[in-house]
Amino acid sequence: MSEIAPKKVRGALVAGYQFCITLGILLANCVVYATQGRDDTGSYRIPIAIQFLWAIILGTGLFLLPESPRYYVKKGKLDLAAKSLCSVRGQPIDSEYIQDELAEIIANHEYELSVVPQGSYLASWTNCFQGSILQASSNLRRTLLGMGLQMMQQLTGINFIFYYGVVFFKRLILPEQSL
Repeated sequence: MSEIAPKKVRGALVAGYQFCITLGILLANCVVYATQGRDDTGSYRIPIAIQFLWAIILGTGLFLLPESPRYYVKKGKLDLAAKSLCSVRGQPIDSEYIQDELAEIIANHEYELSVVPQGSYLASWTNCFQGSILQASSNLRRTLLGMGLQMMQQLTGINFIFYYGVVFFKRLILPEQSL
């Protein structure tokens, strides 16, 4: 998503993406709540069918999206990268905007090649764990930080509240408070 989005709107797209995830969780809970009283198999089949419907829509959309310009640059197909940029940006291939952005993508790719050690598929994965935890620019430190952030996000308990909060709070027995 952020690879093909213009720089000006990348942050808004990511924020919108997170909003859509939260909205999707809300709608899923509404569907589950609406079907919970059914005595037949529709109580679980209807929510699953709706999930399949969205999966089919998203899967179909994947075939309509062009390949990323960065992917084409990485493969050395600069003409296809320019066509992909034209398709995404709605500009002619000879426009200054397309040429500047393509030059920037190529320059970033060349910089990455000079900085990141090249090797096999396995070597690229092991590169994530190179360095020392004490060095700020270490890949190991970055990888552990990313993993830690993901774990802390899950440990905040928000998924518990989303999925089991209603049941939990209904069954929670609190002592009566004296005034």
